[in-house]
Amino acid sequence: MQVIQTILSVIAAIAAAVSSYFAYQAIIQNRRNVFLKDINELALVVNKLYLQFGYEWEGFKISNYQDERLKLLSSKYFVPKSYTMNF
Repeated sequence: MQVIQTILSVIAAIAAAVSSYFAYQAIIQNRRNVFLKDINELALVVNKLYLQFGYEWEGFKISNYQDERLKLLSSKYFVPKSYTMNF
């Protein structure tokens, strides 16, 4: 009886270790995917501004698109000014 109980305890410990390993892997994957929403939103904003520029290229003013500007500037993936100064 003691041997069976020990074997069952070992099996339960192994199952718990495997379960915690897969939970850890899921947490790591979710950390990578947490900024996908921000990246997709930024891509949609840039696409919208690009299309609007194509429609009204002579009279296009970025100041008319305040919400889009705020999203661009508040994004984690915004390009620093030092990069744009080189062009």
